[in-house]
Amino acid sequence: MSIREELNQWMLENLTGEFEQIRWRGGPGDEDSSPELRRAWEQKFGEAGWIGLQWPKEYGGRDLSLMDFVEFNEEYARHGGPGRAGHIGETLMAPTIWLMERKDKKSASSPALKTAPNCGVRVILNQMRGLTFPTSRRKHVLLMVTG
Repeated sequence: MSIREELNQWMLENLTGEFEQIRWRGGPGDEDSSPELRRAWEQKFGEAGWIGLQWPKEYGGRDLSLMDFVEFNEEYARHGGPGRAGHIGETLMAPTIWLMERKDKKSASSPALKTAPNCGVRVILNQMRGLTFPTSRRKHVLLMVTG
């Protein structure tokens, strides 16, 4: 089954009931729309394995190709999927953290990143506690975290 077919089936079964009201909501200019319900959607989305699709398998992803990821996004948009609450954490923070982690610490944070209810920056920053980064990169992490 293609990623498009798989997501189509899942969206038909899950973007219903209480989540129907956030269909087509939460995009640019509408980011403050139904934050609690969108977080609940993000939790459901993550539990079903739809977060981190392009992540390498070693980090809990599916290692999707660029074309498969494009199909995923087209299908999500076709169904009116709500604006993703955790896209910054999923697409920017998590990969940055992995690049900066020491190899012996990588596997410790990855599952927590993927299953985080919001998979947003705040949650991912909490997951960073206790990670050991090479000394030369600590300054950059602090700058990124504090602004």
